[in-house]
Amino acid sequence: MIGKVSATQGLRLVNVGALAALLGVLCIRPERLSLSHVVALCLGGVAFVAALAALFDRNPLARLVRLPALSRPVVRTVCAIAPWAALCLATSVMGLWWIQRPWEPKLLVVYALAGWSWVWLTAGREAPGPAGPGEEGATGTDVDRSVRRTLLGLACLLALLGADGLVLGRISYGVQASAWLALGGAAIAAITQSAGPAGRGRLLSACFGLALGLACVEAGIRMLHLGGNVREVDSSAIARQFYSMTPPGSTFVNWPKTLDEFEPALIEINSTGIRGPEIRPGPVDLLLIGDSMIEARQLPWEQTLGPRLQAALDGRSSRARVVSHGMRGWSPLLEWNWYLKVGRTLRPRIVLLFFFWNDLWASGDEVRTFRAVMSPDGRPDHFEVAVDSRWVWYKHVRTVRVTADMVQRVGVTTIRRAVAMIGTTPTGGQDLAGARALAKRMAGDGLLTESQLDALLSKPFAELDQTLQRLASLQLWGGLRPFRLWTDTQRTAAAATELTLQRFAEDVAKDGARLAVVYVPNAYQIATSECSVARYLDGLDDGVLLPVDSGIQTWLAGATARHGIELLDPSDAMRRLLQTRPAGSPPLYLRADCHWAERGHQFVADYLADWYLGLRPPAR
Repeated sequence: MIGKVSATQGLRLVNVGALAALLGVLCIRPERLSLSHVVALCLGGVAFVAALAALFDRNPLARLVRLPALSRPVVRTVCAIAPWAALCLATSVMGLWWIQRPWEPKLLVVYALAGWSWVWLTAGREAPGPAGPGEEGATGTDVDRSVRRTLLGLACLLALLGADGLVLGRISYGVQASAWLALGGAAIAAITQSAGPAGRGRLLSACFGLALGLACVEAGIRMLHLGGNVREVDSSAIARQFYSMTPPGSTFVNWPKTLDEFEPALIEINSTGIRGPEIRPGPVDLLLIGDSMIEARQLPWEQTLGPRLQAALDGRSSRARVVSHGMRGWSPLLEWNWYLKVGRTLRPRIVLLFFFWNDLWASGDEVRTFRAVMSPDGRPDHFEVAVDSRWVWYKHVRTVRVTADMVQRVGVTTIRRAVAMIGTTPTGGQDLAGARALAKRMAGDGLLTESQLDALLSKPFAELDQTLQRLASLQLWGGLRPFRLWTDTQRTAAAATELTLQRFAEDVAKDGARLAVVYVPNAYQIATSECSVARYLDGLDDGVLLPVDSGIQTWLAGATARHGIELLDPSDAMRRLLQTRPAGSPPLYLRADCHWAERGHQFVADYLADWYLGLRPPAR
């Protein structure tokens, strides 16, 4: 039973309440539930159960950590520090992924890890380490108690600063430094609890010396005016303006996953925020704007659509200039916003907006989804994204900024050398047959039967069973279903996107240019050989080819026609190519993530070059 409430018991009650509140924050937003939320919920659930158990006199967790095998100081120290070391490794390897997670699951993860460390640290109070020669035990003298409090205070300060950066940080280097701060705090607290008075004294001296050394370095940097001109790569302003987490000047590698076949690709963002080399001054003829299909992180820059289209036009004796900009996760509202703030400064003659199936919302609209703040004239002004990094230690410690700049410069060189050493063997880890077999196992019983597929593509929403209704509510299947079957919610969302396209075209026209929309074909409508691995994960078995016309194509054709926007749809040309090409020819789409492969970028480049020059796209 729960005993008499003491100060310790009160802290335990507060801990239970805090964990319950954090779990509640994650649970009240089911539309934002993702894999990171699920993992955080599981970790938080375990922490919550452990916190509840701690309220009882017979706490099984307390008895566990007091087992002889686990009560040794070294074991307690390792257990308290280990999760923070793992977090340091995770943020170093997946820093970009970590900073793009919402703050709620990150806060719950950090809080749960702090609770884990606290259990192991407080367990040491009842099982102190042996005193060394001349030491007075774990409690020690008044001086030792002061040393202990000072060290624990320093540990708490480092842990709080590290947790702040881990939860709110939006800069890769800053998040990694925050993880190291948290690890340092956990290490100081663990050593303080397990060491004797002499060990604590030496630890305090080492911490004081390190702090004094860093203070002298900081003072020297400021006196020599170093770091004053270091460009602080802080993407909070970028995210607020463009809903993008990739600031100008970034350089990193996009690594393939297990099912992928492409090589690691070096991604370099120029000073304009566009992937590729710097853009020379002067107006451009063709400005390509899109999402990850145009950004094409899976391929080297020279193999992507922008440079391929430039080469195709040059080969046709055209002097047209091409600039392309794509950003993963973008859709018409974000692309319109970028054009208003950056794209129009390039003075394009023609703007090609690439429209993929996931650019049309199944419900809601982009304004609410992206928390866009619209100006009085109805144009996007900024986005209420919680990305501002309020880290005192990062914002005002110039040593950190100088170090970050040095790491970035060294990192770019190292990345370039690593990419240059990559061989010709695919690094995805699976050949095609193995990748398909693995994907099929991952799909399990999720493959759609012929009758289920027929129902999805022919029956009204109300006549579908619960499983198919869930699928029909997703962007992929919602857009593939015939337009006549769309729900009122879908049509409302589509109307909001149509208004964005209309306003986009009007702004381009005011600049003396014209907007054309390019529909990005769905690989599952082109050929069964395209995107041959991911199809299983989307519920499609071997040999299933979706109808050539979809609801999204019907809607897009009507929306563009109503506002005088030219629509380009290379779907038929792609199908003709695949019907006549020799066996064994490279695919147009990558096998696992359904972005264009090198051959797909080249095909679309030729298609657009012929269109731009007024030629009829050839049937190959």
